[in-house]
Amino acid sequence: MYSSFLLAGNCGNDRLFFEKDIKLKSHTWLYLRVEFPSELTWAIDPLLQYVKEYSVW
Repeated sequence: MYSSFLLAGNCGNDRLFFEKDIKLKSHTWLYLRVEFPSELTWAIDPLLQYVKEYSVW
């Protein structure tokens, strides 16, 4: 089984980010990150849900 965690926040210049980090092995990580202008949050929500629910297995 793998472990994961989510990050979200502001990356400056009115831009937001959403990231999922997944630990695959002892020293192997995979991360999915989406950065977008805050005014497009409504349009990017389906992609954010995909990243949130993403599973390696």
